[in-house]
Amino acid sequence: MNSLLEFIRAIISDRSGRSQITRGIIAKLVADYFGSNSAAFSLIMDACDESRDTHKQKKRKNGDRVIDHERSIFLIAFVYLSFRNVDVLVAIFLHDMHEDYPKEWPMRRIRKTYNSGVSTIVQAVSKPERGDLGTVAYDLEVIERVIAGGKWAIILKCIDRLHNMLTLYGDRDKITWKVAQTKLHVIPMAKKADCLVDEITQAMEEQIKLHNITEVELLASQT
Repeated sequence: MNSLLEFIRAIISDRSGRSQITRGIIAKLVADYFGSNSAAFSLIMDACDESRDTHKQKKRKNGDRVIDHERSIFLIAFVYLSFRNVDVLVAIFLHDMHEDYPKEWPMRRIRKTYNSGVSTIVQAVSKPERGDLGTVAYDLEVIERVIAGGKWAIILKCIDRLHNMLTLYGDRDKITWKVAQTKLHVIPMAKKADCLVDEITQAMEEQIKLHNITEVELLASQT
């Protein structure tokens, strides 16, 4: 097993593979670096709490709590990548809010509560309305939107996709589509931002091997 991925898995989960990331763990990390009385601490922990309260006990289809996904991404950014950009760290906790709860979390609320830097990143990684677009055209529009959002939006998308690859679930068609999308769109973005290229590639290759996915299947899923 690749040591990079093992290190990341150790950060975000216990020996059973389940996330055990509490608010207290995040608060201590943020306080130790920024200070518990800092504006950065207040912003990051406010976003952390808003994410917890909004998602409540909502779960992903594999049984993981949605909040565990956000917290895992935060730890990959903060511990593994040593990112200290406050806008990115805040946006991590909010990155699904507008997409999943557009009425409760319109972009104007994110911009007013935090700042335009945070809202720009969240807007870029939030999927647009699909309309009449087919799967291939829609995937391209989603990626183009992320790229247009700039470097930090791309980086957030890469961290998000790495965690998705490490916790991938669903039927074979869905997994194949996600892997193909990663290979075709996300890895080139990761190279553009010089962020997690090896880690995403290795996690993707694990899924290909685990599910015995062929190149023919990957190509077919994107047509």
